Amino acid sequence: MRPVHVLTNNPVFQLDLAPYPTSDIVAPVSIVIIGGGSQSITIPFSPTTAAAPSVQIPFPDKTVLSIRDKAATIGSTVLVQGGDQIRIFINYGPRRYLSRFVPLLGTESSIFGMLSIPYPNYNSTYSVYSQNSNRLYKTFNYVVSDAPPSLGSFDILSKNDLPLFANWATYSYTSYIPNLKFSKKPLPDYPFGFISQTKFSFQMLFPPYKSSNSIPISAFHDLAFESQEINFGSWPTPMPTSGMPFIKSLGFTMIDSYTAIVNLEIESVAGYYKTTLQNGIVLNNTDLVEGDFYNGRYESLIRMPVITENPIATETYTVYDITLQASHYLQGTPYAVNQPLVLPLPFFSMNPFDIDSFEFRPNNIDVTNGPANTTLYFSCKGVKDGNPKIQILQRNYYAKSEADLNIFEGHYDPVQSLFVIPITLRQSLFSGPVEYLLWNYPASFTPSSLASLPNINQNAYLKVISTYADLMGPIVSDFRRTSGPAVITEQVLVNWTFTINDQSGFKNGFFYITSDENPNYLVRWPLFYESRISGDQFQSTHRVSLMLSRQSTKFKAKISLELYDYLGNLATSLPSWTNDDIYINPFVSLLNSPTQMNDLIVQYDNPEVANATQAVIRQFYMPAMNVDVSGNRFANFSFEIQYFNPIMTGYPLKVYFTTIEGDFYVSTPSYVQMGNNLNRYFVNEQLPYGFGANGGILISIYGAIDSMQVITGFSSKALKDMSLPYFLTTTFNVSTASPIIESTSPMTTSGGLLTIYGRLLGSLTDNTTAFVSLGGVQNSTAKLVSSSSRVVIIEVEPNSGAYLIVQLKYKNKLSNSFYVWFKGIVPPDIVPTPTPTPTTPSNKPCSDCSSTNGRCEDGVCICTPPYSGYNCRSQIINTTTTHDPSNPTTVTTGFDFTAGVSVVELREIDTNGAIVERYNLTSWILTNRTESSYQAYRYSTTIDSKPVNATIQTDVYYYSERSQVKFGSKNLTMDPFTLKYTITVATYPFKDRLNYLQVILSANINPTNSDSCSSQEADPSQELTWIKLRVNDKSLYGRFIDTAIIDGIETKVRNTLLNANATDGGAESADHTNVYFVGINIPNFQTVAMLDPDFSVLLDDNSVCKSTGLTTLQKIGIIIGSVLGFIILATILVFIIKRKYGYKIKMMMEERKNQKSVELD
Repeated sequence: MRPVHVLTNNPVFQLDLAPYPTSDIVAPVSIVIIGGGSQSITIPFSPTTAAAPSVQIPFPDKTVLSIRDKAATIGSTVLVQGGDQIRIFINYGPRRYLSRFVPLLGTESSIFGMLSIPYPNYNSTYSVYSQNSNRLYKTFNYVVSDAPPSLGSFDILSKNDLPLFANWATYSYTSYIPNLKFSKKPLPDYPFGFISQTKFSFQMLFPPYKSSNSIPISAFHDLAFESQEINFGSWPTPMPTSGMPFIKSLGFTMIDSYTAIVNLEIESVAGYYKTTLQNGIVLNNTDLVEGDFYNGRYESLIRMPVITENPIATETYTVYDITLQASHYLQGTPYAVNQPLVLPLPFFSMNPFDIDSFEFRPNNIDVTNGPANTTLYFSCKGVKDGNPKIQILQRNYYAKSEADLNIFEGHYDPVQSLFVIPITLRQSLFSGPVEYLLWNYPASFTPSSLASLPNINQNAYLKVISTYADLMGPIVSDFRRTSGPAVITEQVLVNWTFTINDQSGFKNGFFYITSDENPNYLVRWPLFYESRISGDQFQSTHRVSLMLSRQSTKFKAKISLELYDYLGNLATSLPSWTNDDIYINPFVSLLNSPTQMNDLIVQYDNPEVANATQAVIRQFYMPAMNVDVSGNRFANFSFEIQYFNPIMTGYPLKVYFTTIEGDFYVSTPSYVQMGNNLNRYFVNEQLPYGFGANGGILISIYGAIDSMQVITGFSSKALKDMSLPYFLTTTFNVSTASPIIESTSPMTTSGGLLTIYGRLLGSLTDNTTAFVSLGGVQNSTAKLVSSSSRVVIIEVEPNSGAYLIVQLKYKNKLSNSFYVWFKGIVPPDIVPTPTPTPTTPSNKPCSDCSSTNGRCEDGVCICTPPYSGYNCRSQIINTTTTHDPSNPTTVTTGFDFTAGVSVVELREIDTNGAIVERYNLTSWILTNRTESSYQAYRYSTTIDSKPVNATIQTDVYYYSERSQVKFGSKNLTMDPFTLKYTITVATYPFKDRLNYLQVILSANINPTNSDSCSSQEADPSQELTWIKLRVNDKSLYGRFIDTAIIDGIETKVRNTLLNANATDGGAESADHTNVYFVGINIPNFQTVAMLDPDFSVLLDDNSVCKSTGLTTLQKIGIIIGSVLGFIILATILVFIIKRKYGYKIKMMMEERKNQKSVELD
């Protein structure tokens, strides 16, 4: 239960209910809501039902995965039916969601994707469920092969008038990734903490007055699983004198709809430390603008947290002093006697029940061939100010700036009395609703939350249409070391050749050689599409040639790729331990190919024995042991390090500064070589504003590496034990400090408003002067729009330079000069499309095309509705169809015969035309997916193909009204009483890359009266664009277009008539049952192939039967052909083939709504 509006005396809450997949709720559930009183309500639930078994997870039941091996991350090729959400549950402890399915490629009905599963610290058993359908798909085991790093003993060290610091946990660990957090912040990357190849040690500052009894250090293997903090007894240092801190005044100044300045006056006996809010906002004492920590005024810049889960209904301000004594101020209560109430944060906020209108115009947007625009229009009673934002939650594939985060800002239009937000949607999204967040405080709105409002309902959903979706980065289909040895013992040239495939076109990337055993080793080589040796954007072959040299030690390295396509999708095999998205491995299709995977390994061999003597510090000179972190903020010192092997170049040593809050600042010192393997290092670093103001700064040095890979580091304790400088005291005095510009908003040559962020920039009451220098030539005073200590807004005139320099003056103190480089308007990348094969109009005549019912275009008779057929001499008639619950057969009735169309067989055929594999398709499971404008039924089955089972889905659509269907670049019209098949084949493992698939469809006629006649016709050309089965003056008519979409690209395909009983000229037949078998030939593909034939029943204007042979019984005819004009029935065949892969990704996936589902035996 979560609040969505709290600014009135009548707050609004939303109740979200999500039954676990093993729950069997078949009766209404009573829910008691408690608050002020209690009220019991009864909510009915629909019983959970099983869905079609359309998910394939092709790894063994006894899968054992190593927690150390990132390449063995759980994952698979998954075909999931529309509307199914996959969730992973772990079977120990409290049951909770652990993963979700991430769609990457495919169509609405056929998705290739991944399962995102976090790493636990315990041996575990997992269960894979469909959240929507309560189906258990798979259980498997997860074995932790290496225990988490041991968190060893520690010493508490102290010094007069300094904070304590803990000498933390030396332990041995085989990985160079320590995976530790301090105060929930990950420690810096390697080489931080490594004092040798096998020892890890560091120090952390703690306040001597800390009243809790635990050190906030934890080990982790994944952000979802952390160990407990380490407990200790009481700190030995007595508390300083303290008293409850209190707020003297509290107010807000809005910067924009989602940014504000909090104005605080706080008095504290021991000294103010910080203020925390329940929503995660922290106001620091370094926001001081007047006075001191004992009695001061603060201006804190805050941004609205975007929250959808567990927002705060009533905010609480908790004010801490340095002893961690705290006062609490509850929203809606006075913060002092005779003082105003504590107000809620003033961000953009709407009561959802006051939203009068809400609509995306246009909706159902086609994003198949490029980005598309739409606009959100909405109104809310009493809200007419602000600039609302909406964030489109497509996968965060490469967020370089706010524009890449898909955040769009709107405004209020007084003419329309509506808020208006223009939106641009990227190309190649999945068809269906797009997930988004409409930013709001305290809880942002999701489509499902808005759809629960009766006056919005389905208008809440922003829907897109796309023939083919692509959220996946480029994939390597072939990788080989073409020359050079696998083991490097001397300088040698090594060549690798690989093929990159991407449906949206490969753009650029990087080729890496890295090593877990030697983290100092790195080779990085750029890749560009233009540097290919053959191919096009969709499939290009590249060669990388590198001169590799013998290394000083023996270790194993591996090749990794980082690849981008023209849509910005990323694929990378580089490991990540951060909270960022983890993307698909570009080598996913090669994971089951040991030969090619071995070519990714580079082994360095060196029999020489290294001198293992570690480096030592000879001198350490620090002229000043104090830093003014409100003024110049410079730390200056130098030191000398003596190495005992030649110095390693290219791997700079690092100096780390650490504060009491667990913040780090890393410096790379300059150095000079003094001879005899002696280096002198110089540090002259300007630290961040306020860094270490609350307790000083620890210094440590890591990454002293020589050419024999001997690693040396010096922790703060090691420096202290050698009587060397290890700690900096700090001074913080705002009365003598000058303004500091830290950053600005982007700016173009068109000018406009420039937002300047920093410290002590100005005041809400006193004016700030802003100076602007254009290109370093012209100096002028800029117009001031608003000012505060943290934010100043000025107006910049249009100009033609490359940059401007801005400087602020406040209380006769000048800030630093800050360069603002103009941001050019970069046009978006144009996604490449295949170059069409030029064709010359043949002016081919049509055979017997009715000039009154149609027209002839290049040999094809284009009919005028309601006429149809290859010669436009037939008309569409109303039919009645029934659907077999046991197999995808559609039966047409209402005449003196019955006729059916079925999907009966799948074949794999080699280059000689021999059948390699064949599968009779049986044991189908039916799901009803009927909508208002058409009947829809999905049939699913699985075939026993090795090494993974293939899944086949057949979607049958019967249109009762005229509808529009898009196929590739073609817009097709589905007339009333027409039928469309959508056939999907997933995870099919081809025996050979030259083989192709053949899907067999059958059409049969069973007369109910023997006194009838029929005829059969077929396209006489080799392309088989149509066939026809006819009974008297009626026929069942269908066609194939000769274009398929193979891996997202329109491609020519060929159809084959498998039975030879079609007769030329429409000869009469007395056979009581007619059957046609047509094979649709699908070339070898990597991901998805789509085809589109169509069917319908026609009334012919002539008959081949003798008049005496005509009776009320009538047989049926079928034509299957390639016609780009009037389409009567469309069948889409979708094929997915992907090897199993294992990399995890986080992503939002929209649950499809309003689908009726039933499972039949």
